[in-house]
Amino acid sequence: MRFNILFVVFFFSFSIKSQTTQLKAAFCPATLSSLGTNMTCNGVEGAEGYRFEIWNQAQDDSIKTYDSYANNRGNKLRFSWVGGGVIEYSTTYAIRVSWYDLETDVWSVPGTFCEVTTPSNPITQIAPAFCGAEMASDNSNILCNQVTGAIQYRFEISIDGVFLENVDKTTYKLRLSDFTIPGHPQHCTQYDIRVAYRTTSAAAWSQFGTSCFVTFKVPTTVISPVYCGSTINYLQQDTINANALGVADGYRFRIESGITIIEDTVATPSAYNGITFVKFPGVEYDQNYNVSVKIRSNGCWGNYGPSCAIRTEFPFIKQETLGRTVIASAGGTLISDNGLNDYILTNTLGETKTNTEKIFVFPPNTFILNEGFQQPDQWIVESTQNQKLNTALNIEVYPNPFSGNIIIDSESSKEEQIDLNIYAADGRFIKTYSVQNSIQELNLNYLTSGKYVFEFTNQKTNTKLNKTLIKSY
Repeated sequence: MRFNILFVVFFFSFSIKSQTTQLKAAFCPATLSSLGTNMTCNGVEGAEGYRFEIWNQAQDDSIKTYDSYANNRGNKLRFSWVGGGVIEYSTTYAIRVSWYDLETDVWSVPGTFCEVTTPSNPITQIAPAFCGAEMASDNSNILCNQVTGAIQYRFEISIDGVFLENVDKTTYKLRLSDFTIPGHPQHCTQYDIRVAYRTTSAAAWSQFGTSCFVTFKVPTTVISPVYCGSTINYLQQDTINANALGVADGYRFRIESGITIIEDTVATPSAYNGITFVKFPGVEYDQNYNVSVKIRSNGCWGNYGPSCAIRTEFPFIKQETLGRTVIASAGGTLISDNGLNDYILTNTLGETKTNTEKIFVFPPNTFILNEGFQQPDQWIVESTQNQKLNTALNIEVYPNPFSGNIIIDSESSKEEQIDLNIYAADGRFIKTYSVQNSIQELNLNYLTSGKYVFEFTNQKTNTKLNKTLIKSY
């Protein structure tokens, strides 16, 4: 009796282990519509898990083994679960299945092979949200439609039908900064992009999808914050600067007041990032203006950046004593007592004159004389004999703000001696330079960060020009 019981147990156990399973008839054979399609096998009573062996069609090379027990997948398999770099599209695989008995910790004998064919290669392209997009940064992602199982994407770049390069990525995301061709990406340039992919390192690249283009947008800049909320007194001398961009080959400034919009009249924009208000035709004193700037890069103008408020005020300045008094009955002219080629123009009616310095107003070479009983100012102008009165120093200094070197661009002749005194914001004298060339570069690395006043003096005419510059670091 005991022998019979042992035989029955052995026979039952042997019967369980000899039972096999395979893919259900619906998948044997089958062509899938997607790598994400569920392939199910015949269930076995008492089975704790299933093992799917994936072989090549000739059944002489094992490709991959996938245990649904370890992955809690039941009696199902998807090619998308197998992992990247294994399964190819348009390929037939042979699959067989075994099952697992937890009590005995034994896998059954595999069942019969079934042939399953993966779908045809899908086509991908740049995602619709990025087709025709303007990219504000070369570090922004440009996405293509993902392909299940793809381990690598190839982005083909061209310009106007001319091939530029292929950029291969392990992700479906491209950045313009991924370009390796020198000189690219370029602003205001349209790049045509097609995408292919592959699912294994040995597989051929898929067919390229439809082409889409993106454009590298010209960046924007703003007026340097140190000028926002400030007041301009001298339209020809007080310079405002934009935040400099290294890619800019030109700057264009704009002022707005109500419905009045005025662009600057600089004929040939350059990399100089500063401007004076005299460049805006029709600008007026005692006005609040919103000032904005745009840049040109690669020969293409971008958009104006956010504006900031700057006010113009009539430039009355504190009185200075010249050591003499003039009274005019109905206006008159007094030639300087010291014999210099200076003229003091007064316009009073029985009043004692007061003194001020020369100023410049728009348009250039125009000087204002007040009228009335009480004359607050007297205007001193300088001239040369038989020539138009014009002693203004026309000097530009850039970049502003600066970090090391600056460029001094002067229209003064070589015969004129121009001196530059540099003062700290607290009035402390720093150093004197002689401006000897129309274009001169100074190394100011020794200065600490902060605000500095650059005072230019024409030693021949004693004309002065002040510029405020910021050293950033």
